[in-house]
Amino acid sequence: MPICITLGDPAGIGPEVTFKAIKGIPNHPGIILFAHHNTLKHADNALRIKPYSGSVEPNGVAAIEVAHQLSPNNHPNDPTNAKIAFECLETALNHCKQHGSPLVTAPISKAGFFNAGIPFTDHTTWLKHAFNCPNAGMAFYSTPLNVVLATIHIALDQVPKALTKGCIHAALTNAITFAATLGINSPTIAIAGLNPHAGEHGQFGRFEVDALPAILESFAHGAANIVGPISPDTVFKGAVDGQYDIVVAMYHDQGLIPVKLLAFDHAVNVTVGLPICRTSPDHGTAYSIANKQMANPSAMASAIQFAINYGQ
Repeated sequence: MPICITLGDPAGIGPEVTFKAIKGIPNHPGIILFAHHNTLKHADNALRIKPYSGSVEPNGVAAIEVAHQLSPNNHPNDPTNAKIAFECLETALNHCKQHGSPLVTAPISKAGFFNAGIPFTDHTTWLKHAFNCPNAGMAFYSTPLNVVLATIHIALDQVPKALTKGCIHAALTNAITFAATLGINSPTIAIAGLNPHAGEHGQFGRFEVDALPAILESFAHGAANIVGPISPDTVFKGAVDGQYDIVVAMYHDQGLIPVKLLAFDHAVNVTVGLPICRTSPDHGTAYSIANKQMANPSAMASAIQFAINYGQ
């Protein structure tokens, strides 16, 4: 099944890393790009991009041109660029819904979406809405470390009240689904504590004492081995050493700091809990190096390769 790819913010590195990544993947089931025609004009000629006509051959690259009425520019966080990126996403989504195709998304600008009045902060919240999958979540795949986030793009002071029974149960369900996608049977899933030292028996916060045990006890988890809460300053080291298959992090930076430290150039953002496979690189638009042929395509290549390996 062909892989669908949106090129993200036209002023960012998304187009560059996409074209570079595709060139470096020798065998794929065919790729369909969703982009503005001005963006496609910068593609490497070696890709031999053809207009999409209903099918694409293995190792072929086709394109569906979107947002003809808009003109992209090189301004960071620009609302017009955000509208182009969003129209590409909507067009790709309709195709994926119809055909069940995997979707790979190049980086968008959250500030650009805000400036354009688009009511979604990121790909994940948009996809959850579009597929009516409120419990879908954000996971990160890499060779040294696999992480599922309980909460994503919210302010730090909102995290404790967001960690409800439903939130934690959804994260655990997503972790089990993520493990199954990766071919891990009977996974060991570690729960990171919210507070330093996982609260140190209530000295540094009582979430791990008063709320989390009952939440974990009420979760029907089947064959998974769920352990924790474990101090967040040691749980990721344990996962890297092979003690745990997946770590459930309580908030965005708790999970993303170790992932990006260990695997910045090849970690893959995976949306777990959708009816299709959706991935993206774990970096942003990187405006400062866009259009300079300096961007490293490794993370985008990993995102495409994940869709090829696990999204069919």
